[in-house]
Amino acid sequence: MANQVTSAYRHRINASQPGYPAGVTVLRHGFAKLTTALAVNEYLQLVPVFKGERLLWGRLFILDELDEGAGNALRFTIGDSGDPDRYLTPANALGTTGGVIEFPSVGATAARALALRHTYTDDDDIRMVVTAAAADWRDAADAPAGAQLGRIAVEALFLKSA
Repeated sequence: MANQVTSAYRHRINASQPGYPAGVTVLRHGFAKLTTALAVNEYLQLVPVFKGERLLWGRLFILDELDEGAGNALRFTIGDSGDPDRYLTPANALGTTGGVIEFPSVGATAARALALRHTYTDDDDIRMVVTAAAADWRDAADAPAGAQLGRIAVEALFLKSA
């Protein structure tokens, strides 16, 4: 399966246009419906980030069970093209239970501070990178009739710093 993108990434807004001065914050939202399993090292482009911006915070909403396998094998990070775990080191059991992950959440306070100070020097994207594949990806054959499958939503707040 190829890498996937959310609605925010498909409908990319060019934040570097005139009228978007330093000091302004921008909230971006995205939504994806994953119809097939993501393999190790595949990623989901969550939201675009533009030159001169810093990520202040984000939330990833896993709206449906993704991994039905015993032991919840699905793990992922949140980062960008230069550092796949800049904002979140491998995540826990949300693949099975669903829920909300806030980021940056990279462990030690010093690491979080570094992540928050990162200003992008080129356009990039915030992405969810799979580090361990699902034991049993939940698909239509596994789900009750009419159940929603593979829905993920994201929101991220950026500060234009330069």
